[in-house]
Amino acid sequence: ELLPVTHAVNEWQWIDGVVDSGAEDSVAHPSMCPQYPVQPSPSSIAGDGYTSASGDHTPCLGQQVLPVVTGDGYEVNVKYQSADVSRALNSVSEICDGGGAEGQLVLFSKYGGAILNLESWNKTYFERKGGIYTMGMWVKPPNLNESASVFPRPGE
Repeated sequence: ELLPVTHAVNEWQWIDGVVDSGAEDSVAHPSMCPQYPVQPSPSSIAGDGYTSASGDHTPCLGQQVLPVVTGDGYEVNVKYQSADVSRALNSVSEICDGGGAEGQLVLFSKYGGAILNLESWNKTYFERKGGIYTMGMWVKPPNLNESASVFPRPGE
C-alpha cells in the first residue's frame, strides 16, 4: 500500500525500491516523488503498460527522472516509468545496461548485493530484507537539481 507523501518539496526524500531481476523497466507510482513531473515516455505514447504477478494490467502513464544520491554517495539520475504500482521496482536489466560502454554487473548474496560499474569500478550496495532485495536512495529537492548522468552511472 502506498503511503501519503509527508515531506516538503524542498526537503531530501528517502526512497527504497525493490531490485527486481524480473522487471523489464524501472517503475514507480507517480505519487512517490510528486515534486518531479511525469513526462510522456515512448511507452506511454505507445499505450504500453505492465502486467503484475497477479495478471492485472496497468498502463504506463509516462516517466519521471529523479536526481538521487545513493547510499554510497554517487550522484545519478534514475528514470522510472510511472504506473499504478504499490512500490518502486529497479530493473536489473536497466542497471546492467547502464553505466557506460562496459555496463554493470549486479551481484546477489544471502546478505544483500552490489552493483559494480565495469568502467569506473565503483560499487553501489543494496540490502536484503527478508527475501526481498532493496536499494535506498536520497532524492534531491528540485531546488538543488543539477545535471547528473543517467542511472546508474556512479562516480560522476
